[in-house]
Amino acid sequence: MINIFSPVWLAFFGFTAFSLMDVVNKFFFATTQISFFNYVLWLDFAILFSVLSFVFISQGFSIKFLKTQRKKAILIRSILSVLNTLASLLAISHLPLHMFYALAFMQPIFATIFAFIFMLEKIKIKKIMLIFLAFLGMILAVEFFNQESFIIPTLGLIGGLGIAITGALSGIIVKKYLPRENILTITTYNILLSIIVVSFILVISQESLFIPNINIENSSDFLILFAGILACVGMIFFMKSYQKGAVQNIAIIQYSQIVIGIAFGYLIFKDIPSLYNILGILIILIATLLNSQVKN
Repeated sequence: MINIFSPVWLAFFGFTAFSLMDVVNKFFFATTQISFFNYVLWLDFAILFSVLSFVFISQGFSIKFLKTQRKKAILIRSILSVLNTLASLLAISHLPLHMFYALAFMQPIFATIFAFIFMLEKIKIKKIMLIFLAFLGMILAVEFFNQESFIIPTLGLIGGLGIAITGALSGIIVKKYLPRENILTITTYNILLSIIVVSFILVISQESLFIPNINIENSSDFLILFAGILACVGMIFFMKSYQKGAVQNIAIIQYSQIVIGIAFGYLIFKDIPSLYNILGILIILIATLLNSQVKN
C-alpha cells in the first residue's frame, strides 16, 4: 500500500505546489507592471495569511506555535528562506521556465556537497564524479559554450544558482537542527523576516507602495493570494519531508517539477527548449538520480 505521508510523497506534493506557484509568478510578471519588491512583499503577506488561517483552523486562536527553543537555527533558516525567495522570483522573472529549472535543479547536488561539509556524511568517488557530471549538464543546459545561443541574463543566472544553494542549505538546517520543530513555526518566522527585510528595502529605495485589489474580478491581483497559498502548502510539505527523510533522497524528488515546468512553459508562455537545453537537463537528472542511489 502506498503511504502518502512518507517523506518521498510529502516532497512530491510540496514540489508540485512550488511548480504551480512558479507558473503563477511567471504569469504575473509577464502580465503586470508591479515592481519586483512590491510583489515579494505582497506575496509574503499572502503566505502569512495562508499560514495563520491554517493555524487558526487547526489549532484555534493561539500563538503558542510561535514558541521555539531553536532561535539561532530558526534565524539562519529564515535568512536562507528570504534569500531563496528573492533568488526564485529574480530567476523566474528573467528566465524561461525550462532554463529556470535547469539551474534550480542543481539543488540535490549542492545538498550532497553541503551534507558532506556540514553533516560529515561520507562521500564516495562515484558521487564526486556524478557531481562533476551534473555541473557539465548545467553548462550544456544553459549553453555557456554557444555565444550565439547564450542569452541567459546575469540576474537570472544569479537567481537560479541562488535557489539551488539556499535551498540545499535550508534542507541541511532543517534536517540537522530543526528535525522536530513545528513546521508552521519555521514558516511563520521565515515570512516575518522576509516582510521586515523587503519593507526596509522599499523604504530606503523610496519606492511607492503598491496596494493590490484582491477579488475574483481583478484576476491579476488575486493571483498574489493564490501564489501565497501554493507557497504555504509547498513549504509545509517540503520541510516536513526533510524532517522525516534523508536529505539526498528528498532533494531528488524536486525533479518532478521538470515535466510541469516544460509543459506549462510551452502551453502558456510558448517557451520551446532547445536540444541542448533538454540534453543538459537530462544529464543533470541522470546524475542526481544515480547520486541518490550511491550508498555512502
